Amino acid sequence: MDVKTILIFQLIADILLCMAFLFLLLRIGRNIKRHAAAVADDRYLAEFKKLLQDSQNDAARFFLKVDESIEKFNELALSLERKEESLKRLVQDVHGQGDAGGTMGRAVSEISSEKRHDQIMKLLETGLTPEQIAGCTGLTIGEVMLIVDLEKKIQTADF
Repeated sequence: MDVKTILIFQLIADILLCMAFLFLLLRIGRNIKRHAAAVADDRYLAEFKKLLQDSQNDAARFFLKVDESIEKFNELALSLERKEESLKRLVQDVHGQGDAGGTMGRAVSEISSEKRHDQIMKLLETGLTPEQIAGCTGLTIGEVMLIVDLEKKIQTADF
């Protein structure tokens, strides 16, 4: 949700609260006329105060939830921006490796196995699946899974 959407929701909530308030005022006015009393008795005033307090509490809870949603949205946006920057760097690294030998279409098999391994692990750390990594690097899913499994075994053996 962007700020405009949140503001629209807030405006709609304010309008609904105003309409509910006016509705309650009309109902109380009708009840007063119906009973031919010049002044509303304590029972109606107490009911009105309770309804007014309930609506204020509901509005406060609504705004608290909106504030929480905004915070979560901002955290998510920041996380996405970080991942986007990381992916951009990885893509630049991949393109840079492809251009290092002077040929644009250098095959992945020509890249040293150490660089290929590092590239796969970086892509895995960014949250890509082995299928996505295979698509990015031109390797098969089996090769990617093999490298990932080997890395896990190396890490567990090092303690």
